Amino acid sequence: MIRCYCNKNDFFKAKKVIDCMFDNGYHPNVTTFTILEAYEMLMNVKNDGLKPDVYTSTAVMDGFCKVGRSNEAMELLNEAIERGVTPNVATLIQLLQRLEMGHIPRTITFNNVIQALCGVGKIDKALLLLFLMYEHGKIPSRTSHDMLIKKLDQQS
Repeated sequence: MIRCYCNKNDFFKAKKVIDCMFDNGYHPNVTTFTILEAYEMLMNVKNDGLKPDVYTSTAVMDGFCKVGRSNEAMELLNEAIERGVTPNVATLIQLLQRLEMGHIPRTITFNNVIQALCGVGKIDKALLLLFLMYEHGKIPSRTSHDMLIKKLDQQS
């Protein structure tokens, strides 16, 4: 329920659910509170017309991952990349940790990250993700392949 209310940007009701949990003897953990606050902050930033940067997005992604919500973390990553946010090393580490834990991102997530990395010249990291895609049975888009080939050609 908390997640549903957060997805609707209704943090008042999400907090009411937590209050109800307390009233009935259930105690959410610190991580639940942290991710609720981080997600609320992210939504407030967006609602104020600001664009969250890589640090804000990565922090919220980390919170999602810590509570086992890697799908939401990957959705947030896709959304950030579509807004023009380039993943940093911390973002990539999170993605790799999710892979190690068996959470395989969607093909679009891989493609978005590869293209973002190519866009800022981080070809070695883009190639790593390309190999991980193949390792996990994902097929990169033609755009990802073309971009990597072009960037590799420029380096030689």
